[in-house]
Amino acid sequence: MESYRYFTKVPDDFIIELPKNAEFIDSVTSVGQKAVVTTFDSGGQKDRHVPAATVKSNIPDKNQSIQTSPGSSINYTLLDNNSIQITSADLLNEDIMIVYRSVLLDKEGLPMLNDKEVEAIAAEVARKYLTRKIFQGTGPTANNATVTMLQLITSEATRLMAAAKIDENITKDGLDKMLDVKTSWDRKVYNRRSKFVN
Repeated sequence: MESYRYFTKVPDDFIIELPKNAEFIDSVTSVGQKAVVTTFDSGGQKDRHVPAATVKSNIPDKNQSIQTSPGSSINYTLLDNNSIQITSADLLNEDIMIVYRSVLLDKEGLPMLNDKEVEAIAAEVARKYLTRKIFQGTGPTANNATVTMLQLITSEATRLMAAAKIDENITKDGLDKMLDVKTSWDRKVYNRRSKFVN
């Protein structure tokens, strides 16, 4: 899967057509909205709008991952024709950001798979095939050879599925994310990119 950002304005009908490659929506958030500061005093709650000059924009900065959505979350409903409908009338003509994921495709339009993914899919198909064969048999152990083969292929399929989830090549970004989770040291700050020596 590959993540993408899509910036648009909310139209008059509140229906936004998504890009054709959008498979899953991660978030729909507002962009460039003025900040509201809520204060309390003897008169009760007061909301004041911070002047635009002092408001830090809620567009993700270049040091954040593509899934980052710093704006406020927006309610929407999914429609059948690869589009969404914004359910809040207050957002008419407002800028929004949609973070969505899509499947990488090859030249023929098929999902792009690496060798580890192909092996994992083949092992999982074999496991499901053998499971089906056992259930089609006369007893719970239809054939001892089939059961033994199923036990072998189940462990192999599990191993291959776990291996397929690991990237083939670790980029500097991937290494940086892994170090964020695994370690911390004096020159590594969480969520800030480190420059590695080549």
